Amino acid sequence: MGTDLFYWIKLNMDFFNQDTIDWLKEQDNGCEYIVLYLQLCLLSANNNGVLVRHVGEMIIPYNAKKIAEQTRFSLDTVMVAMRLFTKLGLIEVDDRGTITLPAVPSMVGSRSASKEAVRKRAYRARKKVLALTAAGDKKEDISRDKMSHGVSGTKKDTKIDADEVSRTEVGQSVPKRDIWDKMSTENGTKCPTEYRDKSIENKRDDEDDEELAREEKRQTLARVVSYYQNNIHPVANEAEKDRLIEMLNEFGAEWVLQAIKQAALNRASTIRYVEVTLNSWRNSGNPQPWRGGKSSGRHAGNGNRVADSPDPEADEIDWSQYDDTYQPGT
Repeated sequence: MGTDLFYWIKLNMDFFNQDTIDWLKEQDNGCEYIVLYLQLCLLSANNNGVLVRHVGEMIIPYNAKKIAEQTRFSLDTVMVAMRLFTKLGLIEVDDRGTITLPAVPSMVGSRSASKEAVRKRAYRARKKVLALTAAGDKKEDISRDKMSHGVSGTKKDTKIDADEVSRTEVGQSVPKRDIWDKMSTENGTKCPTEYRDKSIENKRDDEDDEELAREEKRQTLARVVSYYQNNIHPVANEAEKDRLIEMLNEFGAEWVLQAIKQAALNRASTIRYVEVTLNSWRNSGNPQPWRGGKSSGRHAGNGNRVADSPDPEADEIDWSQYDDTYQPGT
């Protein structure tokens, strides 16, 4: 079964007020450079900010000529813009010529094709329910108008209404006056009962909560991937990204971030090192092994102490300590 994904980028409300973007606007052709930067963000959105093309089994970095061809800017404009982007830190270029946009992982959102179809169906169903509710309210307003008109009529009209009868479900003939009396409130005000399907409202609340939880997980993954790319290397392919996701689900964000930091400290540049570090910490018996201290785990059968498995959902993370690239020795 296919796993097609829809990707998008999100801009902060202060995007155009950032020092780098504001400075670009002051330059000749600055607006073109900003549009070009946003196009590069979109081109790299499905690769975590790494500007590459997948051609068969090959991964080919974009060059200036290909960028000009894709974005329909002149080659001169692209060359000048790329030099400015590099100086401003908007892009990074490694020794192999691969271009990375560090800000993109935190800007990217995605949804599978199947989930997108489900979302659209839910949206259409919600619109249908709202339309039916509105139609019901309109009918209720018409009924109220008719009732008020009947109450304010002449004495003759009132007498006729009082003598009219309506057939109940059990076959009894009950004067209409008695029916309205049963619907009266304690102070004598007669009003129809309002019916509302609470299950629909509860379903909407549940859908909103689920969407919020999914969004929080997407943001956490984006920040972990960004920290990994800033300290280890750009994510090379989907397999490497999947390994990060598996570690994140198993160990939680704080453990994975600390393991990445440990790898950077030891100048290790492989995801394998991060994975080995996490497994070693789990076997140490310490719930926060990067801080040292006594073990608090349980004894395993082989004599080693095994830490209780970290709860991926329980982490309260101070993200500010992971905002910048970790520099060993600082």
